[in-house]
Amino acid sequence: MVHMTRSYSRSEILRWRMRALELQGEPGIAGIAGVPEDQRITAVGRHFLAMQGQDFAAARWALGIRVPGATDRDVAAVFDDGLLIRSWPMRGTLHVVPAEDIGWIQALTAPRLLGTAAQRRRENLGLDLAVIERVRDIAIDALRGGGRLTRDELMERVEQSGIALQTGWRYHLVWFLAQSGIVTLGPLTPGGREQYLVLTDEWIPAPRRLAGEEALAELVLGHVRAHGPVTLKDLVWWTGLPQRDLKAGIAVQGASLQRIEGDAGQQYWVEASQLDRIAESESGRTSGSPPSYDARAGTAAGEVCLLPAFDEHLLGYADRSAQIGMDHAAAVVPGKNGVFRPTVAVAGRVVGTWRRLPATRAASAQTGPSVIQVTAFDAETAEVLEAVRADGGLDQAAARWSR
Repeated sequence: MVHMTRSYSRSEILRWRMRALELQGEPGIAGIAGVPEDQRITAVGRHFLAMQGQDFAAARWALGIRVPGATDRDVAAVFDDGLLIRSWPMRGTLHVVPAEDIGWIQALTAPRLLGTAAQRRRENLGLDLAVIERVRDIAIDALRGGGRLTRDELMERVEQSGIALQTGWRYHLVWFLAQSGIVTLGPLTPGGREQYLVLTDEWIPAPRRLAGEEALAELVLGHVRAHGPVTLKDLVWWTGLPQRDLKAGIAVQGASLQRIEGDAGQQYWVEASQLDRIAESESGRTSGSPPSYDARAGTAAGEVCLLPAFDEHLLGYADRSAQIGMDHAAAVVPGKNGVFRPTVAVAGRVVGTWRRLPATRAASAQTGPSVIQVTAFDAETAEVLEAVRADGGLDQAAARWSR
């Protein structure tokens, strides 16, 4: 169904995305309202279906910032309890995924990824399938019956078996075992810096069973629900699947998804129920035009977000122009090496990056609140940051992170 009453501005698209991303507006407007407080972290993970998880500390903050009052210990508990895991569901990239969903997602995405990896494994790593099969057997024997090993501990077992690990093998072997559904990253190690590897079928006793177009439809809905409005190009980027598969998933969803048009003619998909809720929340506005959602306009303290590296706010989209100026993107990913810095968003727009200062410098720092150092992109974004610093928004955001 196409919602053709009018076109929607980039400002509106951004405002809707911030609500879908659980970063703005009424908590739970995107669908987790009414969930008991002790279940909200898990609910956020299920809402997103797959959240960027390359950096474990950043992934925990990505969950925590969306659940007011949550602590790092609360977030860690959902991994220890097996409710959320980290694995490689798509694009060869670590994500946080509801434990019950990893199997059917990988059934859609793994064949393409494993096929591509086979060529790299032969040509660049010199790693043959016979070695991988031996490592698989070692892992299963070591972990069977509730065993837990860190990645380093598993590789020690591999070397003790007589396999001489070459450069690049360690990561690929763990990735292959996880991509094949043998292992997953589950409970935290003491100190919480990393996760133990566990056997997937033991750690996830009740997986969801989806296949074919039903699974494609669920994957599409998961992305649209937590990121919408999104384009087909965004869906291709996020899933790593071809357009024909995603169009099939969209078709199965039917009226639960609606297509809207941007003011430059872009076609976006949005969850119909989300569109209805947003329309209701804005029905009381006196002006026919939406309010400005520009970072240069006045902002409330709640509109300042200290986002972690790799947050879905940017990485969930192929086209990020609604969230960040393209001339600023290089400052978030310096060197174009794929490593994203933590970002500061004001009214949804990224206006700078931030980092935690070493303790010895924190007390004497003149920029940024408390232990947080904020770096603006240019004079215009520096003005925005100064304004939110003056009205306390930046300090409040830093306090939320500290807690």
